[in-house]
This record gives sequence, structure tokens and C-alpha cells, in this order.
Amino acid sequence: MIDVSELKDFLPHREPMVWVDQVLEANGDSGTCLVEIKEDSLYLSDSTVRQSSYIEWMAQSFGYINAYNSQKEDSKKKLEKAFLVGFEKVSFEETVPKVGDEIIIKIQLTRVIGPISYVQGIIYSKDESVKFCEAVIKLFAA
Repeated sequence: MIDVSELKDFLPHREPMVWVDQVLEANGDSGTCLVEIKEDSLYLSDSTVRQSSYIEWMAQSFGYINAYNSQKEDSKKKLEKAFLVGFEKVSFEETVPKVGDEIIIKIQLTRVIGPISYVQGIIYSKDESVKFCEAVIKLFAA
């Protein structure tokens, strides 16, 4: 487990746009991150998580998992550009996390075509009893 503030030099994101709190595990092309839903965060509208926030959490989780792997390998490689290109196969459940809840983002890289990565993401409650969202996202990174 590592706080994402220790990985800030690997990615272009800066506060207040850093929405992931910790990398819980990273195993090659997959991993798990944690977010504590905070009342003053930009991913909320009227104290409710916006659906678009789930997609951003998946994208940032993938980036931080890669940053963690780079740090483990003692790589000096820095990501200069990262963009969400698209998403598909998105499903949102009716239940949404509330302020104070912790959520888990599970990420699995499924395919790479040049600078484009296809990533499967699933967002759960911390105990994994409730699924909030699932999607395949397409990311550009250079």
C-alpha cells in the first residue's frame, strides 16, 4: 500500500485533480486503488458522486498503478501526456457511494495498441459487497 502523493512525480496530475488516495496493490498489468469519498472533492455534485467520476477514477488508478510499478523498478520514466480517449461497455448500478465511504477500483490492462491502452475497470465498496460501476476505458499515454 502506498499513498499516491509518493508517486506524484511520475504523472501529470496535480491537486485538486488527484482523485485517488492509495495504491493497494500492483501486479504487472493489474492492480487495486482506494478512494475515500471526501465532501469537498471535485468528483461530487450536490454531495453525490457524478457518473463521469467513476471513469476518471479508473483512468487515474491505471496511471498510479503504472507509476507504482515504475517506482518499484527504479525507473526515471515520467509520463508527460495522458488522455482519456473513450469508454465502452459501461454499466452503472443504482447504489452510489456516500461521503465518508471508501471505494476500491480494480484495474486490468486488456490490450495495448501503440500508445493506446484498453483497461477494464470495476469499482466496488471497500468490502466488495456492492459494485458501483464497470467499464472498458481507452487511454492515450506518452
